[in-house]
Amino acid sequence: MTMSANISVETPLQDRPNLALLGHDLRAVLAEVRSELRLLKSLEMPEPCATAVDRCRAAGDALARLIDQSVLVCLGQASPELVGPAPVNTADFLSDLEKRWTSNAAASGHRFRLIVAGHMPDTFVIDRTAIERILGNLIGNAIFHTPPCAVTATIKISDDLLLIAVEDEGPGFPRSHLAALSENFEIPPDARREGGGFGLQAVRTLVAALGGRPHVRNKSAGGAEISICLPLGDQDHLAADAAPVLPLPPDLTGTHLFLADDSPASRELTCLLARHIGAEITDFPDGAQLESALLAGPAPDLLILDAEMPGRSGLQVLAWLRRQSARLARLPVMVMTSHTSSKEIDALRAAGADQVLSKPVLCPIELGRAIKASLGQSAPEAPLHDLTPLLRLADIAGPTAAAELFARLQEDLATAQAGLTAAAAAHDLQGMRNHSHVVIALAGTVGAHTLHRDAVHLNSLANDPGADADTAFALASMLGAELSGLINDVQRAALSLPAPLA
Repeated sequence: MTMSANISVETPLQDRPNLALLGHDLRAVLAEVRSELRLLKSLEMPEPCATAVDRCRAAGDALARLIDQSVLVCLGQASPELVGPAPVNTADFLSDLEKRWTSNAAASGHRFRLIVAGHMPDTFVIDRTAIERILGNLIGNAIFHTPPCAVTATIKISDDLLLIAVEDEGPGFPRSHLAALSENFEIPPDARREGGGFGLQAVRTLVAALGGRPHVRNKSAGGAEISICLPLGDQDHLAADAAPVLPLPPDLTGTHLFLADDSPASRELTCLLARHIGAEITDFPDGAQLESALLAGPAPDLLILDAEMPGRSGLQVLAWLRRQSARLARLPVMVMTSHTSSKEIDALRAAGADQVLSKPVLCPIELGRAIKASLGQSAPEAPLHDLTPLLRLADIAGPTAAAELFARLQEDLATAQAGLTAAAAAHDLQGMRNHSHVVIALAGTVGAHTLHRDAVHLNSLANDPGADADTAFALASMLGAELSGLINDVQRAALSLPAPLA
């Protein structure tokens, strides 16, 4: 049975106790298996046996999380895609990932390599079960669909983003598949084998539920790569109903970049990401050619240097640049490096680097933010409200009905805002109850999850005789300000709608 991401699976009430008991028993049996595996691990045994035990333990932990999710889904307490965000121990997560797939790959003659890029925090907040399902499908597909070769998974955390890339050295995706893969992350229907395509479908559903997006490409040197950019949650918003919203990539239209990197694969990816966000980029295979181009002019807006290049390293080019005339000496420079030691980063900054970015760079948001920071500009923040549900509803309704929907919505939001503001000023609890009830419905309609949560909180306070009235008044004032931002977002979204039919 295939379940859509939008279908709620709920077990009849009379069956729920039995299902909960079955889930408990399944977890108990699995706990015994995991306990015995831990005991085996403590014994002296040949390395192949110890590796197999590690692999089974990691797979058992993943299975335990899947069982928990399956029971919650059947009880109607979780969606088929997600369990919910929670703190993930970084070291445990990476260790389990490496142990599980190193031996899995070796069984078919493949070589699995895990690359951890840049600084990783001790913990990060995301749905671990969903991430393991995504990686399981991507790595499993790479192993299954390629002859024996290297399969690499790169994991990176950049500010509030989790970046994942899975690549192989196989034949790559057929050209006839790339358009469908890039647009919908699926194999064309006429090219699917029976029962095929479910792995990509699962990845697409999970990535969308986490608020991210995938990118597919064939590498010019051979092989395929799938990269995924996901927004991370934080400790203060673990109870939020919706996944964090992925920020929009900065717009770098009109920005000219020079790139020097001796790695063709790295140059190819950086150029691809830069052009995706509107930048014009000229690349060079070494520092000497870049220096000649700079002397010949005209100068770019920003220089991107690889820290390690044969002949002229990024550090040497940077030192040379800062000794030139003012036209070049003041040129903003971003250095990309595979090393993250504080000593090296300090040396690059002391030499005049405006930004230091750890390699590899895996998504346009990450690259765009670093470029903006190097230029002394601020990158756009994540949108305050995700209006995707509202825009989807408008698309279904059609241009004429959508225009009426947005006009009525703006009117209702303005009325609720005025009512809440007046109720807060007059310390009118009844008014707060009435208007917060309206805001709950409106916020739920447009997908304004934070506003919806705050309105539910206010309504609860206004209906509780023992609640702190001052807290309710302050929250009502805050909601009035939040509504202003939502009204502005809805007005901007309305401008993007197709014109009503005459």
